[in-house]
Amino acid sequence: MSVLRIDMSFATNALRRHQAALDRTLERLATGKRINRASDDPAGMIRAELLMFDIRTIEKNIEAGELAMYFVGAADGALSVLGEMLIELKGLVVTAANRAGMSQSELNGLQIRADGILDGISHLMNTSVFRGERLLAEGFGVRVGSHGIAMRGMSLSGLGRTAPETDPKGQPGAHSGQTFNIASLRTGGALNLISGDLELAGQSVQAAIEEIAMRRAEIGAQLKGIHSDMNVWQVELQSLVGAHSDLVDLDYAKEVSELVRTQLMRDAALFAVRIGRENAQRSLALLLKMSEPAPSKRPLSPGIAA
Repeated sequence: MSVLRIDMSFATNALRRHQAALDRTLERLATGKRINRASDDPAGMIRAELLMFDIRTIEKNIEAGELAMYFVGAADGALSVLGEMLIELKGLVVTAANRAGMSQSELNGLQIRADGILDGISHLMNTSVFRGERLLAEGFGVRVGSHGIAMRGMSLSGLGRTAPETDPKGQPGAHSGQTFNIASLRTGGALNLISGDLELAGQSVQAAIEEIAMRRAEIGAQLKGIHSDMNVWQVELQSLVGAHSDLVDLDYAKEVSELVRTQLMRDAALFAVRIGRENAQRSLALLLKMSEPAPSKRPLSPGIAA
């Protein structure tokens, strides 16, 4: 009986062990993960969590970089349009300066066009908006990784500033000590196209064009730095995701073969338990039969010889 109990204990423990292994294998196949809880691989779980922290950090950096590029791209687009409008305004100044054979009505028409361009520039500065922020009127600042982009706010009265000290001959001019900007080209301004100083008007518009070009160049240089950072982050992200996948994700071919092996071992243990129970039942039946009293002999009937 002691031998029978030992055999049944071994078979039952083997069945329990192989059933638990089968359940873990089925869980892994269902989730596609090698590590579903810390008990599966404590050290591996720690490494996986640290890798996931690094992955999330890089993903947020990439998201910030993409948002910064959209933000700065919108500002660069607005500056590009602004530059084109200033070039058109410069053309009007040049045309107005060549007055030979030009009538007063033509000059008036040039001034009207110049006023319209200046109104358009002012409107563009005040209405260039990205995610609720006025890009040109208020300026903006973004920082991604080790690179930051900052641009001061702009206004019509602050664009194309010029402060002549002397006239072209080096003598103090009529406008010495005064400060002008492209707003001075409006009708009635000191640099208007009809009666104003067209030389200073050209200088003011040229200064504005150069300022816009410089701002775009600064933005472009910083954007290149952000692009470089994002390229590095993309490579790091791919490497980290691959390492995390190797650590956590399931090898389906290996796990399926393990499933087949575990099922066979479980079935073998189940068969051993079944055989053990049947043997136990047979042994019990035999013991019960052996414990029954022997049947008594019936006496012989009279007249029958012994």
